[in-house]
Amino acid sequence: MISAWKSAICEEYTHVFKEGIGRGGRLTICENEMLDTDNPILTITYYTKVTFLLQDNEASLNSFEEIFPLLKAKVEKERDETHVNCTDSEEEGPVNPTPSPSEHQLRDSLALLELDFTEFRERTQAKLPDAHNTNIYIQELKDELQQLKKNTSSSITELTRTIRDLQEENRTLRLQLCRLEEDTEKKGENFSRQLQEINDQLQKNTKDITLHYNTAPTTDKPNATNTECEPTTNLQQHRPHLPDLNLIQMFSSSWTLMENSWIPRNSSHTKESLQSDVAQQAMPTRSSENSQDTPHNSSENEAV
Repeated sequence: MISAWKSAICEEYTHVFKEGIGRGGRLTICENEMLDTDNPILTITYYTKVTFLLQDNEASLNSFEEIFPLLKAKVEKERDETHVNCTDSEEEGPVNPTPSPSEHQLRDSLALLELDFTEFRERTQAKLPDAHNTNIYIQELKDELQQLKKNTSSSITELTRTIRDLQEENRTLRLQLCRLEEDTEKKGENFSRQLQEINDQLQKNTKDITLHYNTAPTTDKPNATNTECEPTTNLQQHRPHLPDLNLIQMFSSSWTLMENSWIPRNSSHTKESLQSDVAQQAMPTRSSENSQDTPHNSSENEAV
């Protein structure tokens, strides 16, 4: 039956492209002998259970509908001829059993499933892009991935270089900090040593001055009569002037506070200046002693 329809269609249309699909086939009717299947006039898909599927525009379907009675007449004529031949052969051969209704239903169901599967495959292939566009898209993705890898590698290299520079700068700053701490410690020790020397020198000078005035020679004792008549102020004037201990402590405290500030470089000159200032305040001048001794001598002359 299918072969009869195929023969009738091929006789009606000149340029037909035939191909098999699963349990059936496809007839693509083209315009010319080039058999351009991309722009067909009509596409007829048939299956094993004499099921046909026509696909194309409305004009082509209307044209096929007009010639359908002629095609049907050809198929029926060929079927009758085939039936006569089959009858003759049946008389000569054994009788075949007739198929049961369940077998007919099963075959019809399989034919419908095959038709649905063919439609699904055709729609899926139509939606998928062609191989050329797919290759172009894959190549673009590869190029983008390669560029991304290159940019990432450049960023990693730059970050590594920056980290290395920062580590070197940190190492340099640490060395400078250690040197600064060492210099500060040395300066602090130097200042403490100089201050201690000054304090020791001050204490030594204070002891020397005190010892000097305690061991100084005294003047001749006057008579009892003159001593009784002299006022007590003369004794206070002849008493040696001792150094002021509060003043010495004040100088010592001042030098202690200067430990964290500054100390003049010419420390020997500073020591001599400080010693001379303390000596001037602690020791009375020789002229004042002479002036104090003059009234006492005059009083002794008067008594004699």
